[in-house]
Amino acid sequence: MNKDLTYSFFYGILARSATLLYQVVSVPLVIALLGNEGFNKLNVLTAGVSWMFSLGGALLPTVVGDISRATINKEKNRINSCIFTAMALLVGFALIVTLLMAPILIKASKEYVLVYLLSLFTFVFSIAENYRIAVQENYKNNIFIFFSNLIPVLIIFAMYSEKYNPSIIEMIFLNIGCVLFFKSVNFLFVIKKIRFSTEYFDRSYSLKVIKQSYYFILLSLSFYLNTGGVLTVINKLSGEYISAFVVLQKLSLTLMGVVVMLRNPLWAKIAGDMHLGKGKEIAGQYSKILRWYLYCTPIIILVGIYLVPVTIYYWSGKTIIIESWVSFTFALYVTLQVIAYINSIVYYGCELFKEVSIVLLAESLLNIMMLTILTKFNGGLEYVFALMSLTTAISGLIINRIIMRRIIK
Repeated sequence: MNKDLTYSFFYGILARSATLLYQVVSVPLVIALLGNEGFNKLNVLTAGVSWMFSLGGALLPTVVGDISRATINKEKNRINSCIFTAMALLVGFALIVTLLMAPILIKASKEYVLVYLLSLFTFVFSIAENYRIAVQENYKNNIFIFFSNLIPVLIIFAMYSEKYNPSIIEMIFLNIGCVLFFKSVNFLFVIKKIRFSTEYFDRSYSLKVIKQSYYFILLSLSFYLNTGGVLTVINKLSGEYISAFVVLQKLSLTLMGVVVMLRNPLWAKIAGDMHLGKGKEIAGQYSKILRWYLYCTPIIILVGIYLVPVTIYYWSGKTIIIESWVSFTFALYVTLQVIAYINSIVYYGCELFKEVSIVLLAESLLNIMMLTILTKFNGGLEYVFALMSLTTAISGLIINRIIMRRIIK
């Protein structure tokens, strides 16, 4: 596992560097190529189908823990059964959702249909990433992520250099299509190691996955509401606000990617350690990390206050100016989000989806309700991030208590 963690960190740095490069370069260039209206439409379209990943992806977390435990116990057939059963459930989910969505897809714009179909295949192939996390090969996931972010930014830069004005459909193919391509390549490498046969379909295990996925659906739904849902609500504000929020949200998600880079390899590690009864050791390390991070928060907030306005100004092609109060509340929000993601490292490994999902869903619904009221008064972004900072802090404290009770007992 030390090898996976080391490699995951190294290749994760490359992957997140490519992601950061993609965000830094693509945002101003896409705004220049599509204009603010096209840029906003592209982001609203992609956010509008992210629910698919929230629902479909809920079938996978259980698989990570089960494969990790089966790997410790050296149960090869069990691993095959977990993968094949999960894959069958994903394909079944895709078919059912498509049938239910058919009336909407028939009337929807071609851009929406394209985003839907590409996203559908993307999340089906994501089973490969969960397998690699469980068997301590997460660093290979990061290699594919690196190229899926690097290639689009090179193509976007070429478009800008050649003064080629792409359509929204072309940008959808470029962004989601590239991710789909590398996820499918990753999947093809993984299936060489797995025996796919109907004999490995385990009906009782499929029922277990479906039952446990319910709470992860709520967890994923809360994430969607705090990203795509909030974006939809904020979209009612002026165009200047929505563009600023989209760019700030992209910056936040890019920074959180650094924590996710460590979460995935530690996910399987914590699941294995809990299986071996090492809860107190996990609690000690978790508390130590939180303590050191809290010592650093004042510096992080100060750096954010001064760097965020400059970063966003140049990142957006000098079209978005962030006021001081917005930069302060955004820096505070990001600081608290890091704590939330540190919590996620532990509750993923401990599989506390039931307890945590209820807390995060309540937080996201509260955000949506309060922001809806805020838009009625045309409140600024400083109020948006102040509100989200408050709810993030409260949910973080509650989740911390849940985690400590679980891993110490």
